[in-house]
Amino acid sequence: ETVRNRAPSAGIEDGGWRVVYRDQRSAFWTAEETQNKVADLSLSIGAVVNNEGWVNDLLIGSAAHKAGLAPGAKITSVNGQGFSLSTLREAVRSTQGTSGPIEIAAQNGGQSATYRIDYRDGERYPHLERDSGRPDVLSAIIQARTR
Repeated sequence: ETVRNRAPSAGIEDGGWRVVYRDQRSAFWTAEETQNKVADLSLSIGAVVNNEGWVNDLLIGSAAHKAGLAPGAKITSVNGQGFSLSTLREAVRSTQGTSGPIEIAAQNGGQSATYRIDYRDGERYPHLERDSGRPDVLSAIIQARTR
């Protein structure tokens, strides 16, 4: 067996749907982030950061990981501005089509450092999209469960 970066999607695709990535959060994604007080940027820079600036989680091999950021670090500024989730989101959003890195100042274990996250694809969030070329088996399965 192998470990993959993405979840297996053959079942979804065989069910007449596909996973696509957009720069807008779904209502579910927004509700989860609001409830948990985090920005889940795991599919863009590869980090989940809470509203106080703490890096809760980091994907191995992601742009944030490659820059040297680590779980447990506390972000203090983003591109020279004081940390907030909205400042972080805007920095990620504005990477689309740019050439410069996101500069993150953070403290970790009593040490302060600046991390340059080399990322260029803006925000990315998963959405299900209907594939009209295939039968819609997934909706039939869900409908049977909701009666």
